[in-house]
Amino acid sequence: MTLYKELSRKIKFDILRGDYPPGSRLPSLRVLAEREKCNQATVKRAMQVLGQEHLVFRDTRQGFL
Repeated sequence: MTLYKELSRKIKFDILRGDYPPGSRLPSLRVLAEREKCNQATVKRAMQVLGQEHLVFRDTRQGFL
């Protein structure tokens, strides 16, 4: 499994577990990249996957919600 898919599954689990309630802001791409020890492009791709699944929404001013 590719890294971005693995990361998207991990974040999806965190969302479904309730770590990020509906409407709350997720950590920034930089913070997630540091936490997961990967680059920001990988995190961005994982967020795009979650966006396609309608689990996150990107707000240009606030980041991913």
